[in-house]
Amino acid sequence: MCMQNVYLDPNSYVHLQNVLFERSDRYNTNNCREPVIFLSEYCSKRGINLQTIDFWDREKASAQDIYVSFDHKFFLRKWYWRKRNPQYPRVDLAKFKKRILFHFEPPTVMAEIRYIAKSAMRAYDKAFFTWKIPGTNAQYFHTPQAHEGLFFEYWQNENRAFLTLINSNRSSLSRYKELLTERVRAILFFGKTHDIDLYGFGWDARPLFPYWFSGDAIRKTYKGSVEDKYKTLSQYTFAFAVENCELPGYITDKVFDCFYAGTIPLYLGAPDIEEYIPKDCFIDMRDFRNYEELRKFLKQLSQEEIKTYKENGRRFLESEHYKPFTKEHFARLFVEACQDA
Repeated sequence: MCMQNVYLDPNSYVHLQNVLFERSDRYNTNNCREPVIFLSEYCSKRGINLQTIDFWDREKASAQDIYVSFDHKFFLRKWYWRKRNPQYPRVDLAKFKKRILFHFEPPTVMAEIRYIAKSAMRAYDKAFFTWKIPGTNAQYFHTPQAHEGLFFEYWQNENRAFLTLINSNRSSLSRYKELLTERVRAILFFGKTHDIDLYGFGWDARPLFPYWFSGDAIRKTYKGSVEDKYKTLSQYTFAFAVENCELPGYITDKVFDCFYAGTIPLYLGAPDIEEYIPKDCFIDMRDFRNYEELRKFLKQLSQEEIKTYKENGRRFLESEHYKPFTKEHFARLFVEACQDA
């Protein structure tokens, strides 16, 4: 069987040389690469040879080759990548039979995409985004999750503290629809009431503006980084699941991580979250005028009500509604995009 060559332009220069598909690499924390490792295996069984873009050779290229980019790279980003990793090649997109984009990162992570999304789409035959962009030909897809269901050992744990937040102290060049500062507000409020434990990278550094002078208050809640976020989540009844930004359809691992560990997510992010995840699985932060109201609600929940939320999350993971978020669903979408005429 003649294999179809598909060259994947990864979402970081550290993933070149097919490192993206390796389980043993140090960047594969909490098996976060499982969706692309599964994708590589899925493609191989269907006659597709998937490699990172540095294996593409201009001189040996075939007119049947397909180019797929994980995130659109603005020319300055490409220039920076080549400075950091000389193996990142200069690619002539006109040499490929088909050009496909799967864009994962929102404007809070890639600030330029807010302004160039529509023009970027013209460089591709098909463009998929993890949020909805009305008035364009962009197709919507869900960020594939690494795991298929709950971790029962963690999920069944009943000896839990009250509340946690596990996130890196991320900064952004774009404040468009951002929710990074909302995390800081949550930490500061629940830190005053001694109700929250904070985990993640970078919280010992200066927090985001306008909270530059709140570092001491934040550090009092900070417990360090974690090796196994699911094990850590399983030690708490509630956890903040606040997305990087508030965009229609933009739903990431934050809410699912809670379900896997039997922790009730306090969710803020996609305004249309209920179209994809039943509301009885999570606590919607938009239902409360302030953190005082939210805290009062959480403190008044009975053990039976907490158990119901937890069970609802488990049932969601076992239902058809979860399947669009799985690695299998993403792999099928990827292959269909490559094979469509």
